[in-house]
Amino acid sequence: DNGEDPGLTADLRTALAKALDTLGRKALEGKDPARAEALFREAMTLAPQDRWHQVRLGEALAGQGNHGEALRQYREVLKDHPDGPATSRLVDEAYLAMEDPAGRVEEWRRMTADHPDTASCWLHLGLALKTFGDAAGALEAFDKARALDPRLEGLPPSAK
Repeated sequence: DNGEDPGLTADLRTALAKALDTLGRKALEGKDPARAEALFREAMTLAPQDRWHQVRLGEALAGQGNHGEALRQYREVLKDHPDGPATSRLVDEAYLAMEDPAGRVEEWRRMTADHPDTASCWLHLGLALKTFGDAAGALEAFDKARALDPRLEGLPPSAK
């Protein structure tokens, strides 16, 4: 394609990004996160609208021990998709790997302030508070999540 057909160019970019994503996931499975990082970065360049490339880039970075940069990638995705369960779980994993329970609580407090109607943000705040030792705060956050989405996966049973 010489750029004369924008539809064809977009289709080719999307197809190539998917192929790179597949290779990147195989590199992650094969314990080669540095290669996966390069592949996911290229996929993001070709198809920036597909946020899964960015989530997987975060996983590749975390696989190299770069949890802070992984967290930055996850945050970017959550700005547009605050209810993303996989990305939310990865945020929690990054904070656990960094052994920063207070940072985790702060992250989810910020997310619930920015997205007060998003049940999964309240769920993850509750999980963070529970790990931090604030049982009452955790129950309150879980109740808010439950009020927004009673069938939200991962919610503990109600204490009421």
